[in-house]
Amino acid sequence: MEENQTFIIVDEEGAEHQAVIVYKIEPSDEGNKFGKSYIFYYVEDESDEEDVRVYVASIDENAEDGELGDIETPEEQEYIEDIFNNLEENTEA
Repeated sequence: MEENQTFIIVDEEGAEHQAVIVYKIEPSDEGNKFGKSYIFYYVEDESDEEDVRVYVASIDENAEDGELGDIETPEEQEYIEDIFNNLEENTEA
C-alpha cells in the first residue's frame, strides 16, 4: 500500500472519527488461509506522534456499509499477531 487510505469510523456514541489504514492483508496474500481481508488502522484523534494505538479488523467485502468484523478464532489472532510483529520489526530497523 503506497499511500495511507482513510475512512470514517463511528463509535458507540455515534461520533465520527477519521481512521488511517496503515496495512491491509488481502485474501490472496501468502499465509492467509482464512479467506478474509484485514486492515491495521489507527484513529487520528486518538494518536500523537509518539504513541499510536493500532487496531485490526476483518473486512466484510459483501457488506454494503463497509462493516468491520472481529478476529474470530485463536488461529486468526495468532496469524494477525505474527504479521503485526513482522511489521513492527521492519519499521524499527
